[in-house]
Amino acid sequence: MDEPLLTIPQDNNLNIFESELASFVTGKIDRKNTVCQILCQKKEYLNNLIGIFKTAESNKDIDKLTLLFKIFRQMINLAHYELYQVLLGDEFYLEVFGALEYDPERMVGKTHPSHRAYFQNYASLNEIGQIKDPEVLRTIHWNIRLLYLRDCVLAHYLDERILQFLSAIVNSNYVDILKYIQHSREVLSAVFELLRQRKLNALKMIHEICLTMKNLDVDKVAIYEVFAEFNMFETLEEIMVRPTGAGTLGLKKKDQKKKDHGSDEIDVKVHIHMILEILMLSLVQAPRCLRDYCISQHQTILKYPLLGYLFDKTTNHEDPIIQNMLGEVIKHLIDSSEYEEVQLQVLFYEKFLGKLLEIFDHSSNEEKIRNAKSVVLDVLIYCCKQQMYVYWIGE
Repeated sequence: MDEPLLTIPQDNNLNIFESELASFVTGKIDRKNTVCQILCQKKEYLNNLIGIFKTAESNKDIDKLTLLFKIFRQMINLAHYELYQVLLGDEFYLEVFGALEYDPERMVGKTHPSHRAYFQNYASLNEIGQIKDPEVLRTIHWNIRLLYLRDCVLAHYLDERILQFLSAIVNSNYVDILKYIQHSREVLSAVFELLRQRKLNALKMIHEICLTMKNLDVDKVAIYEVFAEFNMFETLEEIMVRPTGAGTLGLKKKDQKKKDHGSDEIDVKVHIHMILEILMLSLVQAPRCLRDYCISQHQTILKYPLLGYLFDKTTNHEDPIIQNMLGEVIKHLIDSSEYEEVQLQVLFYEKFLGKLLEIFDHSSNEEKIRNAKSVVLDVLIYCCKQQMYVYWIGE
């Protein structure tokens, strides 16, 4: 009778078990896959390890805990899709991350990083209670765990092969999640209604979607078009231009003690950079959506409030970082390299350029004035490089 391919872990054979796993990591692919299938299908392996971990942690047995860290790290090194699903699934993930806290290279005395606290205190940032599909929710939670594993827990251990494998899984999951959101009007209606109510998590969710899909193989234009259909640009404009209008920003003093994750209202002074980054990302990924909004009939009738805000704050915002971001947004808006419609460029030169140039009438040496002049000069140089000087010729 053949000997078992992998020893069943017990309290007295963890060193042997860890050595066997290490040999499969560098061994033949078919044997590695067989071992991964065993770990996935025979629950006694993980059940035994989890039981040993709980006892060792209760007894504060650091030697055994650091050995368990090595064992779970070797399992990650096996780079197997189904095994990752089991290890980071709802049943085992907290104990797995618990064992990974006992990294001998990151422990100081008996103190160690608290990965479990991250998940226990982290109400899923981008879920905000709107996504109900259980399969999509599982994918979201799995992706959060994969990202935390890759970028935090084992970042200094993972080689290029495993990093690429983890990133491929994460990106594939992101594509599935984005497609679901794109085609779920119920979810989008709920999220953008929360944004209209100026709820912070709605802004965070939209920001992360825009940031995440930048490097994904998805139809970015179609997604931004759907967002525009739900009046994303109009709502972001409302938040920026009218910070004290309906839906007062920030929590009232009497509500400070009642605030919870997912219901905080947007503080424009703190999160304006997030809104500007959404605008910038939209201009990079689907430029026509925001540009068309800026010259839409709605904006024309209201005398271009979004453009007015962008150009006004470029020269008088208190924060130089925000001024720089505004300058970048303006440059992307007036970029003519891939934009045949010249209405926006004409509007810039006839209505807004003069307001930008007024900054040079200021003799103040305040930092915001110095920085505003630098930003405006950068915009002017950009215009010259774009060969848009024809509009500079007055009557």
